[in-house]
Amino acid sequence: IVLSNLQQLDVVIEHIPMQIPFRNILYLDCSSTRAVQLHLKERVITTGCSYQDCRDRLLVDQRFAE
Repeated sequence: IVLSNLQQLDVVIEHIPMQIPFRNILYLDCSSTRAVQLHLKERVITTGCSYQDCRDRLLVDQRFAE
């Protein structure tokens, strides 16, 4: 997961690059395998990223808090 300057996350899901705007993320949680699950308006995406790996990137936006 990479944070871009446009307040979005660039993720790769099943070898397909996707750009997820922060405004589309309702909340996130961690699966039993500690992968981050992004709960979007239209679906849930499980990333290969651990919470610890993407935590600092998400916390730059005030809408995300621990």
